[in-house]
Amino acid sequence: VLVARSLNNLGNIYFRTGNLPGAQEAWEEALAIRRKALGPEHPDVASSLNNLGVILEAKGDYAGSLRMHEQAKAIREKTLGPDHPDVATSLSNLGNDLLRMGDYPAALEAQLRALAIREKAFGPDHPRVSESLANLGIVYYSMRDYERARPVYERSLAINEKVFGKDNPNLAIDKSNLGVLLDNLGDYPAAKKWLEEGLALFEKSTGPDSPEVAYAFQNLSGVYMALGQQADALSVAEKAVSVQEKASGPEHPGFAEALDVLGNRCFEAGQFRKASDIHRRALGIVEKSLGAEHPAVATSLEGLADAQIELGSMEEGRTYYERALFIHEKVFGPEHPTVGESLLKIAKLDWRTGSYQAVLTNSLKAERILRDQFIQLAPVLSEREALKYEAARSSGI
Repeated sequence: VLVARSLNNLGNIYFRTGNLPGAQEAWEEALAIRRKALGPEHPDVASSLNNLGVILEAKGDYAGSLRMHEQAKAIREKTLGPDHPDVATSLSNLGNDLLRMGDYPAALEAQLRALAIREKAFGPDHPRVSESLANLGIVYYSMRDYERARPVYERSLAINEKVFGKDNPNLAIDKSNLGVLLDNLGDYPAAKKWLEEGLALFEKSTGPDSPEVAYAFQNLSGVYMALGQQADALSVAEKAVSVQEKASGPEHPGFAEALDVLGNRCFEAGQFRKASDIHRRALGIVEKSLGAEHPAVATSLEGLADAQIELGSMEEGRTYYERALFIHEKVFGPEHPTVGESLLKIAKLDWRTGSYQAVLTNSLKAERILRDQFIQLAPVLSEREALKYEAARSSGI
């Protein structure tokens, strides 16, 4: 059992440094030892399953992650009881998996149950309750139910202000979440305020060269662009790349993500050649670090396709779009909304190139997928947000 604990700690180190294969190997060995020494239904076995779920999620295997977290939850419910805080942790992880797989109602149910358990176990003003509220807010945000997301984020922030004080670094995530939400609501000045406050707290808590600071710069770059501050947007996106490279190295997926954000800002600024070069570099990194069929690869491919199309390389752009579609279908399944969005990108390219029969085929398929998603979501949305969602969702070309 001591060996398993050491392997677990080794896996943690590997995971934090981006060595996903090393982390997975260490955690799998720890799981095998614990199952043999403690039996298949011990809480420590559940902890190892939880770790493996985290690593599979990072590798883009959301179905595999879901299986690990379901097994961990079942063990914890049986051995610890249905209202134990560790069950809430499993539910929260399950909710994250379900959200990524597009099952928003199930994700919402899991996060609501996790929140209820933590409120019962810790009281209404505990940091773990704040954590659940943040997760719940992300579900509402992903569902575009901003009317419900905002008070949830605000309650999370209020709890952390009460527990830690108004200038404590623990408030950084809450302020960033509110900033991103307000960005999507179109309130860019307020979004800028919250994101800049979150950035300052991240710099205070993690230092100026941390991944958290890089992510804050990435979010700010989009708001600056929306405010018409193009030079600031590009400068901040470049800072995100520099910080992420210092924090994780030039071969880490986080660095590739920062590159993709910079590529997006360059594209929005009309710098298509530069955007193409940046997305191509990001693509090489994620293919090497995460494998050729990870969702992050699809993100880089679509950014590269956008740039190449504007440079006149229509067929090259189509190839990248189609490869991204293949990844989304394989990872998420053929009915996932991400697949619908990918099909719409291809349909719009078909329209530009005069392939009108392909336009009809792809746009109708995309419309059906996205309509089915709305039908699934409508029962758990407020009436106002359901109407907003239907009006805003992508459809046709």
